[in-house]
Amino acid sequence: MLQVTGLIVALGIIVIMVKKKRPLYQAMAAGVAVAALAAGRPPAETFVLLWQGLSSRQTLELVFAVGLISLLSRMLRDMGFLENLMKATIGLLKSAKITMVIIPFLIGLFPVVGGAIISAPLVDELGQRLQLSGKVKTSANLIFRHAVFYFSPFNPALILIAGLTGIEVQEMLRYLFPLGIVNIAAGYFLYLHGAAEKEAGTGEDTGTATNTATAAGRAAGRAAGKAAGRNTDRDTGATAGSGDTGGSANPGLPQKLYSLLFYGAPLFASLVPFLLLRLPLLLSLLAGVATALLLGDRKDIRPREIFIHGPNPLLMLGIAGIMVFQSLVVNLEGVFALVESISKSGIPLFLLFIILPFMLGWVSASFSIAVGITVPILFPLLQHSGQEVFYLLLLYTSGFTSYFISPVHLCQIVSNSYFNVRAFEAHRLQYPVIFLAFLAGLLIFGLGVSI
Repeated sequence: MLQVTGLIVALGIIVIMVKKKRPLYQAMAAGVAVAALAAGRPPAETFVLLWQGLSSRQTLELVFAVGLISLLSRMLRDMGFLENLMKATIGLLKSAKITMVIIPFLIGLFPVVGGAIISAPLVDELGQRLQLSGKVKTSANLIFRHAVFYFSPFNPALILIAGLTGIEVQEMLRYLFPLGIVNIAAGYFLYLHGAAEKEAGTGEDTGTATNTATAAGRAAGRAAGKAAGRNTDRDTGATAGSGDTGGSANPGLPQKLYSLLFYGAPLFASLVPFLLLRLPLLLSLLAGVATALLLGDRKDIRPREIFIHGPNPLLMLGIAGIMVFQSLVVNLEGVFALVESISKSGIPLFLLFIILPFMLGWVSASFSIAVGITVPILFPLLQHSGQEVFYLLLLYTSGFTSYFISPVHLCQIVSNSYFNVRAFEAHRLQYPVIFLAFLAGLLIFGLGVSI
């Protein structure tokens, strides 16, 4: 009983500290300390468990992967790839509606806390051309940005699940991909399908891709510049390579495609080896980093400073703390006895995989917390059933849904503030989309476990 009480107290401390904006590693350290005391083991044995959790191959790979992801994100911002990739994408697309889907999604590939503020100026610019209200613009910004959680193999929560369970990221993505399609399709239909662009001759003609690209490109430059900490008082031009998508005001299709491939090269160099060739994640990320170094503009950038300041040490320590916490939890016999007794009491196992991550995600507004705490507790209950990936899909979808709608979700706060929209007004538009994706997850789970 002491172990169960200690775990509950540890979880409470972690959630409270995260809500109070304390760094994740501090919250996990406090939780580990309480759980270790509650374990009732000799100090030497407890130290061995902690060391095993910290020094295991899984922990080291996870920590270095998260470090490389944050390093690559910093390089793509500071070396101009992100800014010019957005401009190249806008230049290729002939629809302001599709552009409004793609741009937040692209920015969402980069794990930046509160990153919805980066895409907000672009969405605002495009939304004006589509004559959208503030609540629609903030909803589109948030829904399309967070759709990346169903597609990206570099999502820290997904990498964490792989590290905790041994199930490959690619296997999880097979079942998450349809949820992402539902998310984007529902968002497009609800927010953009009936929107009409302003007619020509209003002084803000948006009937052509050129006008959309020009204005949104300026917004892209300002947003990416703010993210990189650069001066954005002027319309930023060349950074990675030449920065201009062509030598003329209206470059042709080959030049636009070249720009897209050039500025997206570091991303492609990471994604293709990992997803298609199934190379290890670390090697795939290193390929992306090497490509950015090779192609990037280093005129005003010192690579040494990027390598020093690029990796996010606080996030890396937080991930290490989650892995150490997991090494303690899996050795708390009292906790598993309690959870197993609950599962045998008639409560369906799938409800536990919905309720626990949903509660933690909503309260903490941290997807990593929702995943990192619930997986070590619930995953052992599956006992090599062959249905592990479907239960993890359920856990992931539940945790993501509650994290997204949490009232203390930073992206919600900054985006609603930017568009001057009350949270409940935006939530009314977002609930149908986010819960439709959740229902799609339930459907896939039901089909998976019944076959």
